[in-house]
Amino acid sequence: TGREGLVVDLIHAPQDTTSQISAFQEDTGLRNEDFQGPGTGVRLMVKHWDIHDAGVSWDSQPAAASSGERTEARLAAQAGIPLGPSRLNFGVFGDYQNHAGMRPGGFVAFRQSQQNPWWELVVESGGRAPRSDELLTPLKHVVTLRDLQLLPNPDLKHEKTLRANILLNFSLVGFDLALDASGRRLREGITWVADSGETIVGHWSNELDMNSTRLTASVARQGRFLGWGRARLEGTWQNFDEMSAPAAMLPPKKYLRMELMWEQHLFQEDGIIQLALLTTHRGQMNDPWDVTRSVILPPSTLSNLLVGFRLVGTNISLNFRNVTDQRVRLSAGTLSPGREMDLRLHWVFLY
Repeated sequence: TGREGLVVDLIHAPQDTTSQISAFQEDTGLRNEDFQGPGTGVRLMVKHWDIHDAGVSWDSQPAAASSGERTEARLAAQAGIPLGPSRLNFGVFGDYQNHAGMRPGGFVAFRQSQQNPWWELVVESGGRAPRSDELLTPLKHVVTLRDLQLLPNPDLKHEKTLRANILLNFSLVGFDLALDASGRRLREGITWVADSGETIVGHWSNELDMNSTRLTASVARQGRFLGWGRARLEGTWQNFDEMSAPAAMLPPKKYLRMELMWEQHLFQEDGIIQLALLTTHRGQMNDPWDVTRSVILPPSTLSNLLVGFRLVGTNISLNFRNVTDQRVRLSAGTLSPGREMDLRLHWVFLY
């Protein structure tokens, strides 16, 4: 594969404010790829890539050779205006792809005009372009002794996504609270559809219509405890309403995360000892490699322990991944590694 391109940005960003707009990562909204601040600007991007696949696969029957190319272009503009104690940001873009054609999009964001706004409302319209494997390259996944064949479709179009998001950040009786709620409407989404009379052979198609909601809430507390300590608990709950063909993969409906951090300064801003325990609980989910969604992975909980020390520009850290040595199932045929240790040394000298 090869890719080359050109990006030109002209941006004027005010110095007295910082963007806190919550961009969603699964779609190509303006703020995911373009401007990272609340200023005014334009972007022009042109990108070209090509792929040549000899068809040599991991079994005795190689797939047919395939090759192709894709040209992408984006023209985007955004601006922001103050409205008293608030600020209104807005932007538009146009995307072109030689396979998927043209797609317009944009966003409107209304937020409190300060560095750490306690509220924000965003509405965005967009949708991702098809990937190279969805357009050009046949793939094969082995799941529970089945050879699932994922055939490309060169006629795929952009997905159509409309999303609304509200974000709240505030403090109450010493606790830091945050709430992030969003709803998404997906039309002509790209999913795997089994061919007629088949259960393991299918192609990518714009047949997915789905509504989804997501709620993330967190509570945190920090203060002095033989040094400085912080505790944070966060939960994410998601719901999916598939109205046509099923999605090829859905994330877990539930995530829970806990962070416990402690820091002690032996000297003034130096000789710093750091400890952190990070625990993540993932609810049951579909096997990410099984596009038929016939395999369900059980819930799992993993913990990482971080130990760090910093002195005179030298940072030493030990990361004990999966500290409880649990082997959880990542897919139908893959278990997570057991306990691992990672040592890092970082030294910086400033004069």
